[in-house]
Amino acid sequence: MEIKELIAAKELFFRNNNILDDNSRKRPIVYARTAFSVAFKKMGCVQIARVLGRDHSSVVHYMKSHKTLIQYRDYRDLYENALDFRKAFLENDELPM
Repeated sequence: MEIKELIAAKELFFRNNNILDDNSRKRPIVYARTAFSVAFKKMGCVQIARVLGRDHSSVVHYMKSHKTLIQYRDYRDLYENALDFRKAFLENDELPM
């Protein structure tokens, strides 16, 4: 998957979940970034960071935070949505993972 396709995936995922990524650290936005990062982790931390407008160390932090956040219902629902979104996005575009 190319970077422009990953950018399109991120924008569509955020739009589908009614989340405006205003570059803040508000919980719903951080949850969305984390869920997206973990769902698309095979794309690599550097690429995901570029798409999210973050440093790669933030994406590494998201990966580590996932184990704790998965215990919270609102994050878990968003993460499951991100997994379903990734699957549908990749199947529809027939892109290799």
